[in-house]
Amino acid sequence: MAKREKTDRREVGSGEDGPGFEAALEQVESIIERIESGEAGLEDSIDAYERGMALLRRCRGILDRAEQRVRELSAQDLAGDGVERSSDGGSGADAEDE
Repeated sequence: MAKREKTDRREVGSGEDGPGFEAALEQVESIIERIESGEAGLEDSIDAYERGMALLRRCRGILDRAEQRVRELSAQDLAGDGVERSSDGGSGADAEDE
């Protein structure tokens, strides 16, 4: 099993390949439960901890990219390149019809 953990660590850090945000977060939660339960020995716990840290780095990267994308979309909207929104969250065209 330790060999699989090492393979998984390489996969997590490799670009866009690997689990999505939700799947990675579920794996981190599973790792935490396993370590806290004491079912894994020291060596396996350390390997699992490393895997968890790699998954958390992946989650952080995904969140950072999402935040950047939201900033870009907001900037486009402010520059008039996006869909205008009224204060109620609808499009500007709907607000004019009321």
